Amino acid sequence: MPGQARQMLPSQPLSTNQPTIPPPCLQGEGLRDRPALVGALLGLAHHCALYAPDQLYASPALPLLVQLAAAAARLREADPVQHGLELLSRLAGAGEGGEEDSAGEAPLGAVRGVLAASGEAVVGGLLAALCDTCPRHLMRNAADVLRKLLAHRALGGAAAGWLRGAATSGVLPGCSDGYLAADDCATFAALAPGLAGPRFNALLVDFGLLARGQNTADVLLAYEM
Repeated sequence: MPGQARQMLPSQPLSTNQPTIPPPCLQGEGLRDRPALVGALLGLAHHCALYAPDQLYASPALPLLVQLAAAAARLREADPVQHGLELLSRLAGAGEGGEEDSAGEAPLGAVRGVLAASGEAVVGGLLAALCDTCPRHLMRNAADVLRKLLAHRALGGAAAGWLRGAATSGVLPGCSDGYLAADDCATFAALAPGLAGPRFNALLVDFGLLARGQNTADVLLAYEM
């Protein structure tokens, strides 16, 4: 980032005197009625994570942004889904030894705290999105956020439990339609935590397509080998 532009960024954490409660227009039906607004907000948050991570990560608005990104992942419009996944991916990789490590230890600790508090809802929401509304070309992006969470040094064990719980809850899209049998969900829950990298991502996409009626249960057999 050019030095002049970086100097224009605030030196203090991004904050607000208002409580971090979603306005009505970004809750429930309001969220689905304003995908462009949701996409714009999450796009801005992602840019803050790129260019001013210390300020964003220490901001009291971060928990709300994570909740918004997880909710946006359940939309059908590509723009808010993409920007929400970009933000979640950046946060899931923060402090894990990659390019996301430009923030200080205290802000990174704040990120870990937010992910620990919201992680179960994020994991469940992303898996449900993969099984239903996530645009096809963004399914691997959603799977990769889950991969990062399961590989997270501090949260990986918890994330694996969240994924197993979401998979076997019986309420995933596809269960009531008959596309996902209980045995399929149990097989997926047993397989997923043991895989890594592209193979994990491929399983998540195949499972999502199975839930949509676009795969058969036989697709899971390949991952048992």
